[in-house]
Order: sequence, then structure tokens, then C-alpha cells
Amino acid sequence: MKIGIDCRMIGSRFTGIGHYIENLIHELSIIDNQSQYHLFMNQPEFNEFQVPNKRFKKILVNCKIYSLQEQIDFAWSLYKHNLDLVHFPHFNAPILYIKKNIITIHDVTLDTHAKNKLKKLAYKISFYINSTKAKKIICVSKFSKKELNKQVRFTKNKSQVVYEGCTFKEASEGKKDNSKNYIFYAGNWKSHKNIEGLITAFEILKSQYKYKGKLLLTGGVSKDHPKPQEMIERSKYKKDISVLGRVSHTKLQHLFKNAKVYVQPSFVEGFGLPVLEAFYNNTPVVCSNTGSLPEVGGKAATYFNPKDTADMAYKINKALRTKTHNTDNMQKQLAKFSFRNMAKRTLKLYKNV
Repeated sequence: MKIGIDCRMIGSRFTGIGHYIENLIHELSIIDNQSQYHLFMNQPEFNEFQVPNKRFKKILVNCKIYSLQEQIDFAWSLYKHNLDLVHFPHFNAPILYIKKNIITIHDVTLDTHAKNKLKKLAYKISFYINSTKAKKIICVSKFSKKELNKQVRFTKNKSQVVYEGCTFKEASEGKKDNSKNYIFYAGNWKSHKNIEGLITAFEILKSQYKYKGKLLLTGGVSKDHPKPQEMIERSKYKKDISVLGRVSHTKLQHLFKNAKVYVQPSFVEGFGLPVLEAFYNNTPVVCSNTGSLPEVGGKAATYFNPKDTADMAYKINKALRTKTHNTDNMQKQLAKFSFRNMAKRTLKLYKNV
């Protein structure tokens, strides 16, 4: 079987989806000895990525995400390679590609992807058409599946939950440095991530709870959503807020390991991979009580109302002051999620389709 995978969002530059694609390919290279895989990529990832074995072939397309070129040129490239199946790891598949395919839906919060009304309309059209023509739809959580089936009712019989996984052993060696004192967030700055709420909660921690540490944020200002950066610039505590931008996988794990608390302040999440990354490093997690986060965090996380910054600050402060955390619960929750199991279930879908 010749399987194509849209890898234009592979790597750490694309945070959760990027890691999802990387680990899927790695695990498929181990468990599938029969299929041939065509990996469609953009630069610079095309040059940076090393194929795992001879059954995997890189194909350079250089078609920008969410573009007209994606809809026309990328579709033509897929047709040209005469594939038995294509896996699109996001909803933005070329509408003109009507051969056999499956898509992965990470979340259904279409209104958070852009403020521009025309862009929102384009996203919705792409989402609904690609959901219609996909043979199967992978949802990364029960919450995502429920929301998808609520919005697009005909997807109920072809959507299936396949949990993502978490494997960070190679980058997590070494002891935790307890001298570090910072709260950590990893991810992008889209509006549904609620970075403004986290900044406000941090200010409450500093002023009301006299927290002496810092707030470290990966990612950075978004053109569609500049408000968090503006808040940081105006903040009385801006010297204690560090914007790290894009960081390497190794540094990311170092940041997870040495954080006092990891905070996921999102209004909604389709999955919440950073929560598992924190668990792996035995770092306490304080996160929103909405979306899929309670599903992913289970009893191992502490929860707050993301619309209540006072509640957020109170729960973070409580976690900071707790001397011992139940790492057994973290490891039990982590055991539910495996990239190997994810790849096995995904491969089964490939074969069934």
C-alpha cells in the first residue's frame, strides 16, 4: 500500500501537531514493514528531516499552509503520485483532492484560528468539505469527537478516538534543578490559549501572593492576536516575564523538568499534549477545567476556571506551596497515552479504509 502523509506541519515549529506527525512516522517505521510512505514536506523541514528507512520517501511541495497554492499545487502533487491513501493530520486538506483519505481533527474551535472574517469563512468551508469527503476522521480525544459530531452530525459513524501519546525519555535525563523558580507555559499564542488570563494571574501572584519567581512562555506574538505581547509591555512585572520564542526539543524538556508548575490556561483544547510532557517530568500541572484537559489530566492535575483569573492565581499559588506532589497519579495518567498505541490504531485505520 502506498500511503501519503501531509508533513508540511512536522516539527517543533508547529508545536502539538508537529510532534504528532513526527512520532506517528517514527512509530509507523517500527510497526509497519509492508507499506510505502510518501512524506509531503515544505522547507526547511524537508532538509532537516531524516527518513527512518527506505520505505519512507520525502517529497518537496513547498505549499504554504492555508493557501490557494495548498488547494491547487498540493492537490496536483498528490494526484501525480497515485497514492492508495492520504492521511492529512489537520483539517486543511486540499478540497480538490477527492481520492481516498483520512483526516485528524485536533479541535473544532474554528473561530480561534483567525479574526479576519474571510479567513474564518475559508476555514469553515475547508473543515466541512474535508470532513465530508474523508473516509475516516481521527479525533484525538472524546471531547473533540463529541464536539465534532455536534457540529457536523454526519461524522458520527466515521469518527474515531485515537489518543495521542507522550515519549520524551531521551531528552529528560538528569536531575531536576530545584533552585529554579518559574511557572511555565508551552505552546502558541492563539486567542483560545488564554495567554492574557495567565499574564493577569501572574500579576495577581506577584502582588497578592508575593511570588518571587518568573513566568516563562514559549511561542510568541501572533499577528492575529497581539494582545498578550501588549499586556506584557504594559505589565508592572514585565522584567519577570520571559518570552522564549521557538525552542529546541531538548531545551523544551529541560524547561518542563525544572519548572515549579506547568500551567495550561486554555479556554478549550482538543487534546493538551504539554500536560503529559509535564507529567513525564514529574512537574505539577495546573490547568483549565474545560475542553479535553480534564480527560487528559485526570486526577493528576489541579483545575481552575479559565475565565476566573483570581481562581487561576489561587490554584497556581496552592501548587507552588505544596511541598510534595502525587507523582504516582502523574505516571498512572501518563500510562494511558502511548505513541506506539496511537500508531497501531492509526495503521489499523489505514488498512480498514
